Amino acid sequence: MQKPLKFLRQSHTWSLHSSSSFSSVFRISFLPMFLFFSILFFPHLCLAVDVSLGWTANPPEENVQGYKIYAGTESRYDGNQQLKENFHYQYVIDLNTNLSCSLPDEDNCMVLSDSKLSCADLDKENPICTFLNLAENTAFYFTATAFNDLSESDFSDEAAYVPTNPEQDYDGDGITDDDEVTIYGTDPFSADSDNDGIADGAELAMWGAHWDADFDGDTVINLLDDDSDGDGILDGEDSNPAVSSSLFFSTASFDEEWHTVFLSEGVSNPV
Repeated sequence: MQKPLKFLRQSHTWSLHSSSSFSSVFRISFLPMFLFFSILFFPHLCLAVDVSLGWTANPPEENVQGYKIYAGTESRYDGNQQLKENFHYQYVIDLNTNLSCSLPDEDNCMVLSDSKLSCADLDKENPICTFLNLAENTAFYFTATAFNDLSESDFSDEAAYVPTNPEQDYDGDGITDDDEVTIYGTDPFSADSDNDGIADGAELAMWGAHWDADFDGDTVINLLDDDSDGDGILDGEDSNPAVSSSLFFSTASFDEEWHTVFLSEGVSNPV
């Protein structure tokens, strides 16, 4: 039997591209094929949003014949970032043909018009496809696969467009989604963005004005650092995450100058 193609998770990062958009970057992989999949959002001034998906194409010798995008208005993860049981996206779109089919049965298929989906450079190194005129006030979730005649890869990480809602707190961590993205840089879909054992809201309260300081100098701010003082203990398990162990970091000072003392002859070893 042909060995199935596998998804290799490499990274999942969030960054702000506009006041009402998120971005996710991730990799899906055949063996040894790879796909970089990024998502950018371009909100209109009215009631629609365009979602552009771009990636680095696989070399021709790797025999990737196409890519599919799975999309819907519901995430496959719950508020605790656990996979939902019996979940399926609403649509799958074959980017070779623009054919969109309803899931889970892949029926009710239709070819998306240029007013709905526009792709460019699919046969070149950096293809890009844009979903046009999506409802701006509706959340959309996307994942990608690569395929050939023999198999299709597992899902990539999920990317999401979630409309800005000043009052919404999707992950229930005590910080609104809008503040997580526009101010703090935390993950609005994870209650504990840095996996240190402290929920983002509680950690923000703990750090106070020092949330964006970098106590251990590792270029990661305290709020996003799982070990803020660099002592090898996760902040959630550290009795004082702002202070490193004194064994390594304590210092001593002397107020007086050192003086040379000469011992007279005849002093014997007292031991």
